[in-house]
Amino acid sequence: MNDQGLYLTEEPDIINEFIRFFETLLGGHRRNQFLNVAYLRPWARHIITIDEGAYLIRPVLHSEVKEAVFDIEEDKAPGPDGYLAAFYKAAWPVIGNELTIAVQDFFTTGKLLKQVNATLLTLIPKVAAPSSVGDYCPISCCNVLYKINTKIIVHRMQPVMRKIVSPSQNAFVLGRRISNNILFVKNSLQKSQLIVSKAGVDIKPRLLAILGFQEGVLPVRYLGLPLISSRLSATDCRPLLAKVDERIQSWGKLHLSFAARIQLIQSVLSALNTYWAMAFILPKGIIKLIEARLRKFLWQGGTYSGMAKAAWRDICRPLEEGGQGIRSLEPLNRGLMCRHLQDILQKNDESIWVTWIRTHRLKNNTVWTANPNSGSWCWRKILRLRGPVLNCIRYEVGPGSERMVWKDPWHPLGVLIHRFPWGPQICGIPIDESLV
Repeated sequence: MNDQGLYLTEEPDIINEFIRFFETLLGGHRRNQFLNVAYLRPWARHIITIDEGAYLIRPVLHSEVKEAVFDIEEDKAPGPDGYLAAFYKAAWPVIGNELTIAVQDFFTTGKLLKQVNATLLTLIPKVAAPSSVGDYCPISCCNVLYKINTKIIVHRMQPVMRKIVSPSQNAFVLGRRISNNILFVKNSLQKSQLIVSKAGVDIKPRLLAILGFQEGVLPVRYLGLPLISSRLSATDCRPLLAKVDERIQSWGKLHLSFAARIQLIQSVLSALNTYWAMAFILPKGIIKLIEARLRKFLWQGGTYSGMAKAAWRDICRPLEEGGQGIRSLEPLNRGLMCRHLQDILQKNDESIWVTWIRTHRLKNNTVWTANPNSGSWCWRKILRLRGPVLNCIRYEVGPGSERMVWKDPWHPLGVLIHRFPWGPQICGIPIDESLV
């Protein structure tokens, strides 16, 4: 069905509608416009060093090509040439040298054959019963040789990405997480009258007039997740349940095997849950509802009724322990949230949220002695995970390490201020004293 609501039945009309829709969405043919780098340099704040530049343009080695080949998943959809990465890996002793020469030629000349650069555009339905072009998502299936070139570029750029990408951009940069932005904004909401600023009542109308924005009303969605000022409720999690239901319903008529359903739970449904679990402590009721849906899909497939043949806790065991390797959502949720504690402990300066927490929440304090009753609901939930984390770590005291005497777990007894509340007064050692 096109934009006018007319159903198209002829193949040429359907093809033209797909082309028209995606050209409008993504843009049609454009003439390449080249800019002089010298013209942009005065405005460039992030410039790499000479050594970093030399690292990026160094000759491609045989070992780099091999590493890129074996880093590609074997069962990824092939490009127009029809070859999977599994073929390149199996035939590496035969084709490795010639493949390396082809890759080196691209990096030397900057030219790539059109046959290598060609891609297959595959349309994946986003809903169970697609009726219009907008119900499809296009993905590009590239040739393996093209993927090898891009992987080498990505591997070389990773060491300098943190330097040239703004700290506020947390997606697709190693060591940063999108969820940090969410946590940072959630903490700011308590002091803000506008979602994007701390504007006062008299300034808010002026900001709205200048920027042309509508005044936001909580809750809103931010990066696919609910942005709220209170605790996460079951109502806030309805979009997550709806997405899980939508995916399961779209697979219900495919007559999938048990192994296929296991794979879909591990690769697709678990990814939906993991994204939410990285940012929130999910309510236990929601976790039960999600796992009930996964359990029903696993044993019934959405097409026939049947009883579970094994307990869900046994299904969630690792393969080597007789399970199916599906991760139980509740411990996964706790583990992912503990990563935020890890970022704070490691002083991850790449995260704006960590910097904000250390500046405003941990003034003259450590994460172990921070007030668990202060701050946003999400921050308080994170602090409740300190106990299990504390049982797994110990700080080492040595040259170059600076630990707080009373507030860091450097001693076998743990955090000393918890064991000896009157220790600073009795020993005459200030509570904020450090071990150097």
